[in-house]
Amino acid sequence: MLPRLLPLALALTLTACSQETAKSYTDNEEFYTGFREGFIESSKQSCLDSAGGDTAEIKALCECASLKLADSITREEMKNASIGTPLPNIEARTQAAVNACREQKPAQ
Repeated sequence: MLPRLLPLALALTLTACSQETAKSYTDNEEFYTGFREGFIESSKQSCLDSAGGDTAEIKALCECASLKLADSITREEMKNASIGTPLPNIEARTQAAVNACREQKPAQ
């Protein structure tokens, strides 16, 4: 009986350890700071690539939208994204961020 339970006990122990390690990692403030910084850089680069140009105006718009989009992501969403869960409503949130940045652009 013991030999049959040993693999199960080992699997349960490893699962508990893995969950605890993941929990302690995502409870660390550095996790959120790193996630946010990486997200902003990646989002900004994706925006620039999609815009097909890198004028000062496009760069400013992409940076603004990336910052606003990062601001809309909750810590819970960051935790979920770190394990592969897509960010909810990302397309709508991205469009809202871009629109807000376009509206706040000073008139020339």
